[in-house]
Amino acid sequence: MFKLLNPTRLDDGIYDCSQPRDLPRDSPPPSITIIPHGKAWIAPQKSWWNVCNAIAILNSKNELLTDLSRFYPTPLPGSDPIDWKQHQVFSLEEFPPLEKVSGSVAVLSGLSGNVYFHWMVDIMPRFAILQQEKPNWQGIDWFLINSIKAAFQRETLQKLGIPASKIIESDRHPYIQAKQLIIPSFTGSVGWVTPEVINFNRQLFTEVIIPSNNPYPERIFIRRNQAKYRQVLNENDVITYLSEWGVVPVELETLSVAEQARLFAHAKVIIAPHGAGLTNLMFCSPETIVIELVSPHYIRHYYWVISQQLKLKHYYITGEVFKCYPLRKLMYQSPLIEDIYVKINQLEKILKILDFELQNQTAISSASPPIKARDQPLINPAEISLKLQQIPSPNHHRSSRVNMVTTSSHKNGHHHPSGELTVIEANSFGKNPTSLELFRLSKQENTTIEASNLIEIENSIKTAETYFEQKNYQQVVQECQKVIQLYPNTVEAYHLLGKALQGLGKPEEALKWYQYIVNFKPNEAIVHANLGNLYAQLKQWKPAIHSYQKAIKLQPDLALAHRNLGKVWSKIGKPELAASCWYQAFSLEPQNIKPEEHLSLGNILFRQGRIDQAEISYRRALEGNSNPIEVYHNLGELFAAQGKLVEAESFYQQAIHLNPKFFESYNSLGKVLVSQGKWEQVVSCYRQALELNPRLLLALQNLTQALLHQSKGITGSSDYRQILLLMAGNLPTQSVLTMGVSSATIISENPVNPTITEPISLQQAQIYYQQQKYESCLRLCQKLLQQTPKDVAIYQLLAKVFVEQKNWEKAKFCYQKAISQQPKNERLYLELGDIFAQQQQWQQAIACYQQAILIQPQPQAYHQLSHLWQTVGRSENAEDCLYEALQLAPEKATLEDYFSLGNALWKRGQISQAMICYRRVLERDPQHVIAHQRLAQGLQQQNQLEAAIAHYKQAYQVAIQQLNPTHLLSGNTDFSASNETGWLAETQALLGDIYLQQQQWQAAIICYQEAVKLNPKLVSIQETLGDIWFESQDWESAINCYRQIIQLEPNAWQVYHKLGDALREQGDLKEAIKAYRQATELAKKLVS
Repeated sequence: MFKLLNPTRLDDGIYDCSQPRDLPRDSPPPSITIIPHGKAWIAPQKSWWNVCNAIAILNSKNELLTDLSRFYPTPLPGSDPIDWKQHQVFSLEEFPPLEKVSGSVAVLSGLSGNVYFHWMVDIMPRFAILQQEKPNWQGIDWFLINSIKAAFQRETLQKLGIPASKIIESDRHPYIQAKQLIIPSFTGSVGWVTPEVINFNRQLFTEVIIPSNNPYPERIFIRRNQAKYRQVLNENDVITYLSEWGVVPVELETLSVAEQARLFAHAKVIIAPHGAGLTNLMFCSPETIVIELVSPHYIRHYYWVISQQLKLKHYYITGEVFKCYPLRKLMYQSPLIEDIYVKINQLEKILKILDFELQNQTAISSASPPIKARDQPLINPAEISLKLQQIPSPNHHRSSRVNMVTTSSHKNGHHHPSGELTVIEANSFGKNPTSLELFRLSKQENTTIEASNLIEIENSIKTAETYFEQKNYQQVVQECQKVIQLYPNTVEAYHLLGKALQGLGKPEEALKWYQYIVNFKPNEAIVHANLGNLYAQLKQWKPAIHSYQKAIKLQPDLALAHRNLGKVWSKIGKPELAASCWYQAFSLEPQNIKPEEHLSLGNILFRQGRIDQAEISYRRALEGNSNPIEVYHNLGELFAAQGKLVEAESFYQQAIHLNPKFFESYNSLGKVLVSQGKWEQVVSCYRQALELNPRLLLALQNLTQALLHQSKGITGSSDYRQILLLMAGNLPTQSVLTMGVSSATIISENPVNPTITEPISLQQAQIYYQQQKYESCLRLCQKLLQQTPKDVAIYQLLAKVFVEQKNWEKAKFCYQKAISQQPKNERLYLELGDIFAQQQQWQQAIACYQQAILIQPQPQAYHQLSHLWQTVGRSENAEDCLYEALQLAPEKATLEDYFSLGNALWKRGQISQAMICYRRVLERDPQHVIAHQRLAQGLQQQNQLEAAIAHYKQAYQVAIQQLNPTHLLSGNTDFSASNETGWLAETQALLGDIYLQQQQWQAAIICYQEAVKLNPKLVSIQETLGDIWFESQDWESAINCYRQIIQLEPNAWQVYHKLGDALREQGDLKEAIKAYRQATELAKKLVS
């Protein structure tokens, strides 16, 4: 490619790339390919440097379509054909879970799709090809794109008229299958800018690049100070020098794409380090002067190709060579990320060469002076400070804070999920050098010893990391201590040492090393967050809160700190503060949060009455959710609570559409329809709810009321007999007013003493009751009854007095008199029921509570009724009532309430209700192993396989953590080491069953093998494994598997038969005959 483009050398390190060349045509004819039931695997971006590096398009037969797929390294135009066997898809251990998408999906994800250059050059022009066949995007339900996290992605998609609601991000959904994939052809080789690419982008932004008066400068320097790599080390010196020429520094990250296009269209001189910002050269006018600053070890042609096609005057100058190779390798593991040190004298030379052209340009400022010759370079190596061997190493135990300025993980290649920055540095009087200082140090003569020490440190750190991955924590400690002795300020060693001590079960010792890191790096938020995590594990809540709050103060957008702070608030019983933290964390990174987590947060916020935030959380839970049934239902509940009945009805209907057996939505929909007076639909809803769950008490009473309203009576209704049968055992079988209560006289037989005068009022009687002057209260109530014999409040007060006096019969009589006057007062039934319960008259008490519930369902009544049913040995009725109580007041229920009830319902086969309980358990404790497993089994039964897989995996991971003796338990004791092996094996087997159902053979095999490894006695699993090997024609594996089973089960005749089949297929007929004979003999014995 260099030969083809042939840059011309003008001076030492200065080259002209402007000469027109015959560029190769690399634009295949545009086309659209439609693949029915096609699959797309797009490698997701995992970090800033681990970008999308492969795309695999598969047809319905799982064949790779090479003309529609790509992978790194990519060929340039005219290169030799690539070896498709090297595609990353063939080295995958397993595919991620396959997500099935209904409708048509246009696949536009590209390699490095998060990078501005590749987005504008490789991805955006494919939309033009797509639009030629699909004007206005007709027939396209979804667009598969790497991500829309970056502002430039969202802006350009909006300009194309593509709504965000139609976008599937492949970074979040890497493996999908659609009814049909719609795939536009590629515009050329990866990163090769063709005329079609330039024309597309210029047309898209035509209105901003046409000549006009705008405030943008004509001479600009593009900064990379916000980039993670390839920065200009001496950028301040460069800006200072260029300002003499009227060159204005610009940060492109602060501009929209349209503003960048306008800026470049107006510019006449552009000076910039090599980077994605130069993609905007596509918007420049002819004759624009471009000076590209490059590292001597990383020179690429991408932007020269643009300049040659648009007739720009493009030059590049190489930065100064980083002479100390060991130090350079330590700082930059790849030339791609190497920083640039610009030689000012080279800038002078190139500007001197271009002086005539610059003179002819419109002056930026009348003060722009002519070029000034410099006798010496701006940075003179001879004047750089002390030699390395003269630099003392400070003692890391001192109390004064060390000012840390380090090379970051972006440049040394280490990546840590926790966000902790990797540090390997030399010391300079207690201050560690920046990249610029390291560069200057590398130019000194006596750096060999220091560099070798740095290499030793790097090797020790890498060794320690390897030991850590192997869980050899003692070796990690030794390696880190060795590093700290060499260089006490090597923060990475402290971090690894702390983690290793945690692994050894010494969290208090680990804490000390984490605190050292905070002393070294007091202004880094992630360091405080890491320390907070350790405090939280030690259950030292106050310092944990302080650490998280400090992290948030330093970096308000650190989602991890908000999230973990929320966990601590939750642990110490402050749910409102916890919810606020979680909401903030989820708002900062909504795309990184699982739909189930958004749903759980929405539930918490809803219960707290924070309606707006709950709605936002629920709507986020819908994005990318393959099983949004519960989300739609809860949105219905939320809008119903606000009285927005039409919206609530719509959400309930969507939940029912997705799961026609979701009885909760039928029942709730019925309530909404009642409020709208849609009685026929009401009856239909409640009938459906009862068909799905005949024991649903609320639906039963609601159906009764609906039929009464519709028919003015239910006696003649066809539902009458069914309702009576359903009511048996759940509703009162006798009238409370006709219960066996002996007659009682409540009017005193003794005449009231006329000489006693006292105010006759109910208020005074209540005062006597509160003062425990029961006789005075009785006497006054008797007077009041003579005046108003039907006053319910008097009878109720009298009944309370008789209860205090343990005169049960009179108390019951008073309540019955009160009920005869107010038969719809549920409070009276509850209080009368309490009296029957105290006398252990269980049936009468049950009838009272049932009547109260019919009038007004309340959690208290259900709880009391549940207790009574349990007392009389009717556990199923008790569980039904407890379920209704928890549904009415979920905020008052404990984790144990939901877990116990879930287990009871599970045993009865009421899986849907049990799943609701287990979800409530996980809202309170996301690490609850059994709840995850049960929920997974329920989802599997409902054929919601992807959700089931997620819960099985979560159960397995949590169980492994909790069984690790060095792990600090969260208090979840429902799973213990006593049944460790069997439970883990069962979970892997269940997970394998799902993969088998999905025909994901390799994933199923891995799960089954793990299950057998954990529990070799799982004969049925081994047999399934053998069957899979047999179906995949791996005869040897199948034979070995069947023989292992026979060792465990020597009388398994059917396994002998399968073994014979496998041996026959392998061609070993002699052994096959033996196996068949053995199968026959065993079968005969079984029959006899």
